[in-house]
Amino acid sequence: GGTDGQRIFLLSLSRTDGADGSLLVVDAHGGRIAFATSDVAAMVGYSTAALSKMRLAELLPPPFNALHGKWLKVSLK
Repeated sequence: GGTDGQRIFLLSLSRTDGADGSLLVVDAHGGRIAFATSDVAAMVGYSTAALSKMRLAELLPPPFNALHGKWLKVSLK
């Protein structure tokens, strides 16, 4: 989604314990995590402060972490 100048991607995580309220916002141009709820932070094992300094690719296992940056570059053209 988004406009020609801005792309919006939505990542939806589902918890297996039935709780909701999890949200992760990522800057599509740099892949940086812009916002994460404490639920998401707990789910991935980081604090919200630590997540705010990370890129989404850092949460992905190989080889997906390397492929993610390339996919973003192609999809944003």
